[in-house]
Amino acid sequence: MASPERGKKVKLEADFSFTEESLKANQAVWERTFARPLENYGGSLGKENLANFQVEYAKIRDANRKLTPQEAGDQAIRNVSFGKGRIRIGFGDLSVEMTNFGDITITEGRYKGESVTNVPRKVTVSARRVAGSSNKP
Repeated sequence: MASPERGKKVKLEADFSFTEESLKANQAVWERTFARPLENYGGSLGKENLANFQVEYAKIRDANRKLTPQEAGDQAIRNVSFGKGRIRIGFGDLSVEMTNFGDITITEGRYKGESVTNVPRKVTVSARRVAGSSNKP
């Protein structure tokens, strides 16, 4: 089996979502370990997930100044991969808790180098199971 040189990026392509499959596998392990259904697949955003959220939050907020910060945040999480993946597997009741607002320059991912103003530096997501969802991993 060949492996790439250290630090070299490899692009994988498939007819399925790696994110969705890894979320389902992680859910299955959690449910086996704790012997009960996972009800909240949330967590804290970090690195690229946080950067993607911050940019999306700023876009939504700037496009509609009538939204509260909470409304902008709850919309933004639905538009980034962290939220989209959870929606696809039945954890689409999404909300965010945001703190430590400020101006930043993105340091991770596709938005690296972009500056955004008055965005949360800490974001915790609640991703609850949608009523009636039978999302078995």
